[in-house]
Amino acid sequence: MLLNLFNTLEPKESFWKWFSKNEDRIFRDIDSEDDGDLLYEEIISKLHRIDENLTFDTSPILSNNKKELYLSADGVGDSFHFVKELVEEAPTLNKWDVKAFRQRVSEDNYTVSFDDYTLSYSDVFFNSIIENDELGIQLYIRNYDDTIEMEHAVYLLLDGVLGEYDVATCIDAIDWYALKDADTDSLQPIVELRAIVDQRK
Repeated sequence: MLLNLFNTLEPKESFWKWFSKNEDRIFRDIDSEDDGDLLYEEIISKLHRIDENLTFDTSPILSNNKKELYLSADGVGDSFHFVKELVEEAPTLNKWDVKAFRQRVSEDNYTVSFDDYTLSYSDVFFNSIIENDELGIQLYIRNYDDTIEMEHAVYLLLDGVLGEYDVATCIDAIDWYALKDADTDSLQPIVELRAIVDQRK
């Protein structure tokens, strides 16, 4: 038991030791066209030593001259505890504030890109269904093509609407449909999903 606990904690300690040592380089280069991709893969490789579902995002430079590091389980609920533990063990950093999970994006005009897909809030509408006190949503997506890549892009957009944690814990079922422009009058804009979820907490 103690051996298993040590094996679980050690990669987290190793990650934060490495991140602390390299925080200035990461701050400078993570968005660089020249070095950003290699640095991204380096960070992902170290996170995957903790759990294969872990990933991350970063913010632009904020008013306090820091960036935010969002540690994520990519929506996989079974890996959420790794995110929470990793954030709890984060050291104090000069350049970074560490947050658990992808955060809500407060504005009502947001765009995500994943692979060849670009989606905005204006591209996604929904209906909600509550049965047995469980929330299901029917998503209607402009140019929906039923690929895994597009669904991943939609999940990233949902993370912007609700935050990753609420997407995974507050929505019990999702159905996917192609949006036709004529449908929009009978549907709700995706940003209105926030109020439904928050009222049920």
